[in-house]
Amino acid sequence: MDSVNLKKTRFMVFTALMAALSFAATYIHIQFSLGGASSSMVHLGSAVCFIAALLLGDLAGGLAGGIGMTLYDLLNGYMMTAPWTLVIKFLTGFVVGKIAWSRGRRGNDQKTNFIACLAGGAVSLVGYAICDFVNSLIKFYTGSAHTGNAITLALVKVGTGIVGSLATTLIAIIIAVPFNDSIKKALSKSKLLQD
Repeated sequence: MDSVNLKKTRFMVFTALMAALSFAATYIHIQFSLGGASSSMVHLGSAVCFIAALLLGDLAGGLAGGIGMTLYDLLNGYMMTAPWTLVIKFLTGFVVGKIAWSRGRRGNDQKTNFIACLAGGAVSLVGYAICDFVNSLIKFYTGSAHTGNAITLALVKVGTGIVGSLATTLIAIIIAVPFNDSIKKALSKSKLLQD
């Protein structure tokens, strides 16, 4: 196999592996509720998305997060958020990878990696705040939500989601940034990350 095909194959295999790990890691979560019926969760799926982006770059990070966490949504009853998750988590991983790999850094600069993960977390937070607001209004106006003020219910859902998003991003940064170097070294030693 020539080096171009080997590189493409390696990229596809690693991206698929990271998407599967992101899917599985999302099952490791804590569900919580603020304001009655409004719930959110803190999970480890974003940590895998960040690691994929730091190890492999923007496209791999975006695909790993987008595909992995969307599959989780589809298989666990979160149909209304699945399309949002695909876009939001793709953009999250893409932003992390784009910043971490900028100017030839290739995910090797810890300070840049930290900034990249903060930026990716901000994308996720804003994306899900919009998602929660829109989906809450849809539920209210289609009659599938509680009675009461639609805007108040939507804002409670957004607030709950922000807490979950902040906690998920914090955990992802604590895991991804420090462990990126060791994972990269282990994969390089085994010649799995060679160009």
